[in-house]
Amino acid sequence: MTGDIYQKPKLLFFRNFSIALVYVVGFFVLQYVLYKSHIVSYFPNESNLTHWDASWYKSIVDKGYQFNINSQSNTGFYYLFPAIWGLCHASVYGISGINIIFFIAGFSLLSLIYRPRIHVLLLWLTFPAVFYTYIPYSEALFFLLSTISLWGIHSGNRLLTWVALFLLSLTRATAIMLMPAFLLMELISNDKKEWRHSAVKYFIYFFLPMLAGLIVFILIQFRETGVWFAYAIQQSQRWGHKLNQPEFPLRCSVNPGYTWLAALIVFSCGIATFLLIKIGKQWLKANEMGDKILLISLGYMAMSLFLLLFINVPSELTGSYRYVMANPFFYVFIFHFTHKMKYCRKDYLLVFLIATLVWLLFSYKDYQLFLLLSINTAIIFLFMLTANRNLLWPYIVLSVINLFFQIQLYQQFLGGGRIMD
Repeated sequence: MTGDIYQKPKLLFFRNFSIALVYVVGFFVLQYVLYKSHIVSYFPNESNLTHWDASWYKSIVDKGYQFNINSQSNTGFYYLFPAIWGLCHASVYGISGINIIFFIAGFSLLSLIYRPRIHVLLLWLTFPAVFYTYIPYSEALFFLLSTISLWGIHSGNRLLTWVALFLLSLTRATAIMLMPAFLLMELISNDKKEWRHSAVKYFIYFFLPMLAGLIVFILIQFRETGVWFAYAIQQSQRWGHKLNQPEFPLRCSVNPGYTWLAALIVFSCGIATFLLIKIGKQWLKANEMGDKILLISLGYMAMSLFLLLFINVPSELTGSYRYVMANPFFYVFIFHFTHKMKYCRKDYLLVFLIATLVWLLFSYKDYQLFLLLSINTAIIFLFMLTANRNLLWPYIVLSVINLFFQIQLYQQFLGGGRIMD
């Protein structure tokens, strides 16, 4: 902390809110300078901000849900974000600004739980997938509501968590991944002899609000389309999100240039799954109870790995960084491994071996891709080095790398899949 004044939660919240706001403003000023200098090709406008999923959300705002059995339709998207967009009568610029405020508020609230130093905050703000919170997508709302649910658990405010989870289940389908995550959290964070009582608490305080939100969403779509489970039908039949057997090598055929980022996500989710299993074994053997927020985050990432591999177009991981990185659970995961652990040479060797195996899942047929993915190992080592409180340079290097790719991804979105004309 920079001083005793920031020990007060409200002051800390507004300080970090200001830091995040200055960063986002600086990001757009940099984009403008690069655009005017002809270094990048795009600057946000009413047209290019509605590429991809944003156009589907806009169609819900303009026309409501419309189901088409023969082609993709907007019933493949959740309700709360377009409902807020329509309620505000906001332009594309306006809803993008609202999303930025949602993200910054959630980011600042998360900072009250862990109270990271300023250079840590800046590193977090540069994560490549953060750009999804600058556009008319539901990521910013999901980030805010997820953080509110974590804050409710942290502060013991069950009503706050209940409401946040209900709204989360109206925001994105990925909220379903929190159902098993919260069950594991409630079990492993309490005495194993009290598992029945923990199961009852889970049902009332976590499962019930998420189930209620899901039911409300299904009813809303049925009321507007006359089709039961329109979302599930669209996602399974038109987007390929159904139970599939994974195929190897893993790939990002829609955007092969970011296979390295998808590989990093698979590595991170794999480590999260391993740690969750380890904590679960310690609970079963020695009744060692885990940290609630960490358990939720590890559970979310473990479920993300399962969904990416099995509930998807077979082995197609394009966009995986969006689902995993653009939420507070990834931040909790990163904080644990950079602030709660110390590393020795043996740890670096173990990480090198595990990472190499993950890279091979993507590249065992392509040695050039393998060499490219191996650069990820250096990035992981840099994150491990940040566990040394006396080193600042890893933060600087990682922030520069992240910012470069955050700009690249944002430009690619604005270009409808292209970076340069």
